[in-house]
Amino acid sequence: MMALLFGEYYDPFKKKYIDKTFIKKPGTDVNIPLGLFRDKKFSDISAILFSCTMTLGKLTSLANSSDEWPEINHVVNIRHDFEEPYYKLQEVSHENPEFLTDGLFVFHNPYAKNKLDVNLFRQTNALQVYIKDGEMLFEGENLPIYARHNAFFPFPKEELDRISLNLNS
Repeated sequence: MMALLFGEYYDPFKKKYIDKTFIKKPGTDVNIPLGLFRDKKFSDISAILFSCTMTLGKLTSLANSSDEWPEINHVVNIRHDFEEPYYKLQEVSHENPEFLTDGLFVFHNPYAKNKLDVNLFRQTNALQVYIKDGEMLFEGENLPIYARHNAFFPFPKEELDRISLNLNS
């Protein structure tokens, strides 16, 4: 989404974002444009809401987070931080809940004719991405969910530590 909307393409080999205007569609010579929010012809789009975590696993996480339900399964979220260690584990429970807006991204269009007010999502766990004074900002109450694991049985503490170590090495 970052590449598609802002032209900021994450290069896993360089481990940083690089500026790109297009990528090749695999197996073709077709260029896919990137940076749609850098183009004023998309000014009718105020923002894009995106979530890759609105799944059945989200329902289990929300149930585990509620005091009204017994914990159904063991849910572990992998959250992405912008500082090392980049991946942090969260065992979802009544005491350590996941919220409905966890995993929601709000991408604001800097050229929008009618801008979406950033205050609208400030009191939620949505991660907002916008440009201010030429700098890309990421704002949210919680780290974004990178992945979720849902199992019938809890992982032993040693296994969670090993997973965390492997993710961050």
